[in-house]
Amino acid sequence: LALYLVQRRRAVTLPWRTVRGVGTREGRVVIELAQAMTTPSGEAADEVQLDARKLGTTPERLATALERLRADEAARLGLPPDDEVRRLLGLGRA
Repeated sequence: LALYLVQRRRAVTLPWRTVRGVGTREGRVVIELAQAMTTPSGEAADEVQLDARKLGTTPERLATALERLRADEAARLGLPPDDEVRRLLGLGRA
C-alpha cells in the first residue's frame, strides 16, 4: 500500500515504508521521508509539505490521521488497494 500525492494531474507515489514520520510545522503537514527522493525539478527532498486547508481539513487532523496510518499497518488494511486507487486517479500501473 502507498500514499498517493496528486497535484495538477501529476501523482507521486510514496510506499508507506518510505514515510518516517508525519507532523506539522508552520501550519503545514510535513511528511518526513526515510531517505531523500528526487523531485520532478531534479532537487533532493527529505520531506513533503502539504497544505491541509486545500484538502478541506486542518493540519493537525490530517497529520494525526496520516501518522496513525503510517504507524499502524493494520489500520492501512482498511484503505483501498493500490490498483483501485491508481484506477480512480487515472494512473498507469506502478
